[in-house]
Amino acid sequence: MRKKTVLWLAGGAGLLLLICCVAGALLINWANRPENQAAFAATDAAQAAAQAASGATATADAQALATRLASAQPIFQETFAADSPFLKANLGDLSLYMRDGVPEITVAFAADHLWPSGQSAADFVAELDCSPVGEGTFCGIAYGVALKDAQAHPKDAFYASYIGPGGSCGFTDQTGGISSDKIWSCNPPASPAASPLQRLRVERAGQQLRFYVNNQLMDQRQLTAGPGQDVAVYFGRASGGTSGIATVQLDNFNVWKLPAAN
Repeated sequence: MRKKTVLWLAGGAGLLLLICCVAGALLINWANRPENQAAFAATDAAQAAAQAASGATATADAQALATRLASAQPIFQETFAADSPFLKANLGDLSLYMRDGVPEITVAFAADHLWPSGQSAADFVAELDCSPVGEGTFCGIAYGVALKDAQAHPKDAFYASYIGPGGSCGFTDQTGGISSDKIWSCNPPASPAASPLQRLRVERAGQQLRFYVNNQLMDQRQLTAGPGQDVAVYFGRASGGTSGIATVQLDNFNVWKLPAAN
């Protein structure tokens, strides 16, 4: 009985192998027909053309943005001097200490703060030198800002790119009913700004956003249209961070407006 079973299995395997060989030969024969070879060549050519077109479009877009960046016009500059009207107008009840000419702000409780430039720019470049110190602190640049209004906006609406202590980066979308946040470890390179400040840069062209820390690209994304066009300093302390010393240093907030795209 066992011998018959082995013979049966061997015969089945041989039959299966024969079927596979015949099918393979038929497939090769079909593929080698001139009309099918032409179809394969046409498909390959179409895919190559699509890839080339996509690459050419990306290159053209990058060149167009580079041209616009070279022609950017400064629309706001803030050095945070001790007598700065911008600093005085936004400080409110926050505690301030000038450390080597740079404002160091104590953020004792969980809250976020927006200090708008008051300048509208759909397409722009913005830079900020800042340093967050302590549990839950962060600092960065907000854009697409629309401050709360009793009728139009019951709360501040904005996007923001920011850094936290210990080499972390973040992005927040506060334009809808529910906020959306992403935080990741970015470990930026050495800063060109005075220690301990980190240099942040945001470039926005259309709905394309690029976020740099110390001249290294950390985030690139496609945005939906924001409710406003103001650009602001953004800093604070995340929920839950209410113990220990927590401060944020700010310096050199600059905004450039990009010329209209051709």
